[in-house]
This record gives sequence, C-alpha cells and structure tokens, in this order.
Amino acid sequence: PEETWCVGDNVDWDIRGAQACGITAVWKDGRSGAPAGQNGSMEEIRPDAVITEFSRLIGLWEQAGSGASRPVKAKTRSRR
Repeated sequence: PEETWCVGDNVDWDIRGAQACGITAVWKDGRSGAPAGQNGSMEEIRPDAVITEFSRLIGLWEQAGSGASRPVKAKTRSRR
C-alpha cells in the first residue's frame, strides 16, 4: 500500500476508502471545490493531494520518486 496511489473524484469512496487502507489518496477535483459523494466535511476528509487535471499526476509522482513516499500535503491546483 505504501507505493500505491488511488486517484478518484468521490471523496467518500475514493479518498476515505483509500486512506482507510493506508493508500495515498489523490482527489480529482472536477468541479472546483464541490466534492462528489461527500457525506463528511473536507476538514474530516483530507486527501493527500488535490488535482484538477490528470496531467498534474506526473509532477506529483516525480516528487514522490525523489524520496517522499507520498505527495506533499499541500493542495495542488492548476489554473485554467
């Protein structure tokens, strides 16, 4: 699990579920702040990283490959 990442757009199923299993959870925010399937608050469920485009995964993966097993907790958002 330490080398596995789950990327999903549903906070409850994808993020909460992955983290419960010890898997790095990356939330694909397709709605700019309106989480899909969220029963809890974002204070309650904290993804390890947030992206708005799948192309941002490459940078996160390269960052993790440079010594960190998980991406930096800071949210990663791209501007359109």
